[in-house]
Amino acid sequence: MGSNATVTLEVVRTDPAGRNRFEVPVRSAHARVLDALNWIRENEDPTLGFRYACRVGMCGACAVVIDGKEALTCQTALGDVESGTLRVEPLRGLPARHDLIVDMRPFFEGLARAGAALRPREPDRRDLPVLPPDSDERAAIEARNGCITCGACVSAVAGEATSGDGVGPAALNRVLMLALDERDGAGIARLGDIAGEARGLSAEAMARAESVCPARIPLSATLERLKALVADHDDEG
Repeated sequence: MGSNATVTLEVVRTDPAGRNRFEVPVRSAHARVLDALNWIRENEDPTLGFRYACRVGMCGACAVVIDGKEALTCQTALGDVESGTLRVEPLRGLPARHDLIVDMRPFFEGLARAGAALRPREPDRRDLPVLPPDSDERAAIEARNGCITCGACVSAVAGEATSGDGVGPAALNRVLMLALDERDGAGIARLGDIAGEARGLSAEAMARAESVCPARIPLSATLERLKALVADHDDEG
């Protein structure tokens, strides 16, 4: 990429009167969308609102929608842009507060409604229970560990009829992890509370969520396994 290369960013703003189109210099093929946003704020418009923290894809704070697909700005290279123009929008399904900054409370409220915290089966036990490293349960849990709570999955399913007040893909993933963990005393019981959303969320929606997950969590397989557990739970009930 030449030293005079530029990229145009079209940024969706909460203030319709705010400037939304910027031509940004690309000084390196390794430059990220986050670098472009910072350049805009430092050189063109200090009122531009966006969020970031770690810059290395670990915190999830910088998740937005880039050209119609959820992504982290710190992980999306400007050198990968072929059209020369990028449209950057806030995550869908979450209230936009200022430009690209969304209110994440609905996301975390979904986790809370799903009861996505471990409840020890033996709360008074003092030694640490261990899941055998070679167990199927441990392998399934490890494959689903690592959610960075970025909200991309919730944004990806925002058009689903069941997603309005639902707990969301990240919460469903957490429920499955707890249901598979023998140390948890409420994992199976939680299934009744989220059964409706597990049944109602389509495989296509979960596939979209999986395709944008920075942690590469197998959300499609999560939904299939969760639906099977819900069905077993219903039969036992």
